[in-house]
Amino acid sequence: MQSTSTASPLTNIGVGQIVPALKIVFEAIFHRGEIVAVELSQVREYVFLVVIAGHLAVGFAILGGFAVTFMVAAMVWDRPDRTMILGLVAVLYLVLAAALGIFTALRIRNDHDCLQTILTAGPEAQSNGHAK
Repeated sequence: MQSTSTASPLTNIGVGQIVPALKIVFEAIFHRGEIVAVELSQVREYVFLVVIAGHLAVGFAILGGFAVTFMVAAMVWDRPDRTMILGLVAVLYLVLAAALGIFTALRIRNDHDCLQTILTAGPEAQSNGHAK
C-alpha cells in the first residue's frame, strides 16, 4: 500500500515569503485607515458647518421675531384689541416654528441617509458616481 501524504500548502512557505506578505497586508490596512480618516474629517467639517449655520439662523430668527413683535406691539398699542393681535402674532410664530422644525427633521434624516451611503460605499463606487 502506498501512503499518500497530504501536505499543507503552507509547509513550503518560508520566512522570506511571510515577511513581504505581512508587509503588504499592513500597508493595505494603513491605507484603509488613511481613507477612513479623510472621510471622517470631511464629515466632521460638514457637520460643523451645518451646526454653525443652523445656530446662526436660529439666533437671527429670534432677533427678527423680537423686532417684528415689538414693531407690531408699537403699532397696535393704543387699540383695544391689541391682546388678540399680539396673540395671533404669537400663534403665527408657533406655526412657523413647527413647520421649520418638521422641515429640519426631514432634511437631517435625508442628509443622514446620504452620509450613510457615502460612508458605506467604497472609493470605487464614489469615483464612478454610483453608490453600492
